Amino acid sequence: VIIGAGAIGLELGDFFSAMGCKVTIVEAAPHIAPLEDTDIAAELRRALQKNGITCHEGARAKDLRTVDGQAQLTLEDGTVISAAKALVAVGRTPNTAGLNAQQWGCNLNKRGYVETNAFLEAAPNVYAVGDVNGLVLLAHAAEHQAVYVAERILGESAGEYQSGPVPSCVYGAMEVMRVGQTAEALLREGKNVEVSQAALSLNPIAQASGGTAGFVKTVWSDGKIAGIAAVGAGVSHLVMVALLLIKEGYTAQNLHKVMFAHPTLDEIVSMSIMAPKVRVESN
Repeated sequence: VIIGAGAIGLELGDFFSAMGCKVTIVEAAPHIAPLEDTDIAAELRRALQKNGITCHEGARAKDLRTVDGQAQLTLEDGTVISAAKALVAVGRTPNTAGLNAQQWGCNLNKRGYVETNAFLEAAPNVYAVGDVNGLVLLAHAAEHQAVYVAERILGESAGEYQSGPVPSCVYGAMEVMRVGQTAEALLREGKNVEVSQAALSLNPIAQASGGTAGFVKTVWSDGKIAGIAAVGAGVSHLVMVALLLIKEGYTAQNLHKVMFAHPTLDEIVSMSIMAPKVRVESN
């Protein structure tokens, strides 16, 4: 049984299932992959359940204990789940207690992360990059921040740190990729949102591999691409083309300036951008 259906819980659940374990995933949020749009999560859930993984969504854990050598999880609705092992994957806390950061003039926020300014400075001549500053807990974000700091120390960069769109992926037999904003996050900000999407079943590479479940979704706001997300087999390979298209400000009107090779999985991204847009309304 896995408590928490973020990237860590989903990836390890997929792995243990592939190794022959019966896996149950419990998520307190309304759907698994809670940082993604509902339709992306729903497609992922269908794939997991097809592979024998049980998903409990909107289910808050109340108690976890060992009973007769077994993990026994009790949910708030009274459901009891027993398993040989339990994995708790409900978040991370910073390992900053032993850094003695305060003696260098750094401050820790209430969650224990090292606070930084817009230049990633934690104190005069002290920088904090990567997970320790709590901005984005991803290895590629840490590397990007570190390069910026090195350039700043060498006098090659003077402006504030700008990450640009941050790519993220969930790996497994069924993957999730996203760069930029979700439609639901933009709606909460009161933005006008449209989406266009293309099914992986239209792509020849997906057809050849047999991985046709899933889709690529482009999120639009004020006529610009605000995000690109995908769910399906191998879609993590689309993350860089999505990142570059967003960063360079491509739209359906100027996408023809980029030549997509055929046949490739990348083509499905351009199909998603060129697909008819549908207005999304807040619930």
